[in-house]
Amino acid sequence: MSKIAGTEMDRKIAEATSNKPWGASTTMLQEIAQATFDFSQFQEIMAAVWRRINESGKNWRQVYKALSLLDYLIRNG
Repeated sequence: MSKIAGTEMDRKIAEATSNKPWGASTTMLQEIAQATFDFSQFQEIMAAVWRRINESGKNWRQVYKALSLLDYLIRNG
């Protein structure tokens, strides 16, 4: 069972924007980008990305990864 509550997409976004020192896999980014073509999932994804962008300064890596994810979504989603 995952420690992160929420939908499967919330868990994927949390993993893609985690505080770990490595980036998200291309496969995970592609899955998230593909989900943005469904309007309800698009709203869920953007809300989760926005929450990550608004993290405090000590979680700078999550903010950076959320911005990187947003860049990927603009280009591929």
